[in-house]
Amino acid sequence: MSVAYINSEVLTWARERAGVPPEDLMQINRKYVDWEAGNSLPTFLQAQMLAKKLHVPFGFFYLSEPPKEKPLTVDLRTLSDSHRHKFSLELRDVIADAQRKQDWYREFLLEGGAESLEFVAKYSVAHSVEEVANDLTETIGLSLNDRTGFTKDNFLAYLTEHTEEAGILVLRNGKVGANTHRVLDVDEFRGFSLPDSIAPVVFVNTADFMAAQIFTLIHELVHLWLGAEGVSDQGIATYNSHSKVEVFCNQVAVEVLVPKDAFLREWKRLNGSLEEKSDRLSRIFKVRSIVIARRALDSRLVERSSFFEYYNDLRVIWKNDRKSRSGGGNFHNSLPVANSRTLTDAICHATYSGNLLMRDGARLLGIKPATLSKYAKKRGVM
Repeated sequence: MSVAYINSEVLTWARERAGVPPEDLMQINRKYVDWEAGNSLPTFLQAQMLAKKLHVPFGFFYLSEPPKEKPLTVDLRTLSDSHRHKFSLELRDVIADAQRKQDWYREFLLEGGAESLEFVAKYSVAHSVEEVANDLTETIGLSLNDRTGFTKDNFLAYLTEHTEEAGILVLRNGKVGANTHRVLDVDEFRGFSLPDSIAPVVFVNTADFMAAQIFTLIHELVHLWLGAEGVSDQGIATYNSHSKVEVFCNQVAVEVLVPKDAFLREWKRLNGSLEEKSDRLSRIFKVRSIVIARRALDSRLVERSSFFEYYNDLRVIWKNDRKSRSGGGNFHNSLPVANSRTLTDAICHATYSGNLLMRDGARLLGIKPATLSKYAKKRGVM
């Protein structure tokens, strides 16, 4: 069988990037250590298996040196809001993909004469929560009346559509591209933002609950209004975090989704326990019940002990519910969700106007050219 003349230095880079120990790759062949040392070479089939295992393009192994990846400048926070400087390979790949999409879309807009969006980095944590919340709410055209009759699924779709109309790309996915074997870990991150005055991007991890995704979307929008990049868990119970930005983003997100005056008005109408009121109001405001409970705590309507007892009970429920969640859905319907409908349509138009090669457009969207053609036909672009 033909030998693959791969670069052992690139092989070492790919393994270390993926965080895979050498012994794990010896399952492919006992001589793996010799391949990495440059003392022997794998077959083409073995090299292809390595590329798949390490999540790199097969052609990378033939480069003269390891590729220089664009630095990931976003700030990662864990569930406890503490700093973590190591990204999982899945998160690194998702951020890098979002950056590639952002770079292309920025150039696409600039060629069309686009101007800067005035809301990006318009505020700082020195401004009042209410001022930022009001500006964000007005910019995306959100009102309490719009929520009537919406399910949480429909409300998220509504928020996404209005956000994109304001000039922000919204990417929503629970895996790396279309790879169902590379699921994104909610315990690592719920979303991230990439501020840019021309083409700002927000990513929402759809492996999370629907109500949590709604909060994540608004939380990451606040990052844009502050001009602060971030990968966040934004735990709603941890307002005492040392991160002023994360705390501020939480507070603004709560004010946007559960305006204080409206909340107090609805709260006073209800009788019952914290659990009963939170559950009822979560359906009205389309947020997680813990957001309602947190709003009640901050408004001094419940004791801290009651709040954290309720919070700890919910954590057990969330943990069990996550185990039962399943993926699926129509790929052609999920394509513009994962890649942003605005971006997907822009790539289709650029492709069929002759400004972008079909293969490059398909690569940007992580699909095959034939799939891009089918989608474009469905959207009436062809």
